[in-house]
Amino acid sequence: MTTSSTTKKPQIKAVLFDFMGTCLDWHSSIVSKLPTTLSSEMKSSFALEWRQAYFDANTARIRKGEAVEDIDITHRRTLFQLLDKYPDMKPLFTQDVQEQVIAAWHNQKAWSDVAGALEKLRERGWEIFVHANGTVSVS
Repeated sequence: MTTSSTTKKPQIKAVLFDFMGTCLDWHSSIVSKLPTTLSSEMKSSFALEWRQAYFDANTARIRKGEAVEDIDITHRRTLFQLLDKYPDMKPLFTQDVQEQVIAAWHNQKAWSDVAGALEKLRERGWEIFVHANGTVSVS
């Protein structure tokens, strides 16, 4: 197949990308709110497992045809399910700690290069769209 020299390549008009893991450092934001008595390795593993539990819960709900659920409800339920797997850790998650770690999903730090990268995309005249499976209340 040959292409004509008069054939124009399509112009990029918009960029669509994931938000929560691409623009935001969800992992450090969550790990920083976990009980300080846990090792760094345990905090990291726990955060990763909790995030996966959240995705698994959403997938299960969709498969059952159930309605969308508030993200805080899903995070709270999956946190409790995860803590049932780690009974030694459960006492560390007082009511205050539970509230802090669930709220941490709303207060995630952006990666340091995000603002500059977004500005460069806008300077090119591209519209920017993000897809997020989180909450609209992320600050």
